Amino acid sequence: MVFTFMHAFETFVLLFGHELGISIVELLLVETFARCHERYENKAKICEKAEFTRGK
Repeated sequence: MVFTFMHAFETFVLLFGHELGISIVELLLVETFARCHERYENKAKICEKAEFTRGK
């Protein structure tokens, strides 16, 4: 269900951006950057939690 929802959201973003006149390539680059940023934030949280746990 989550997988399907995420694809629906991506489709919405692409269609909405296209209506605003943003090229598909630019939209895909923005989405790729957002995913990389999200992964980086998740890794940072995991590292912080590991360091906090190790310090106890």
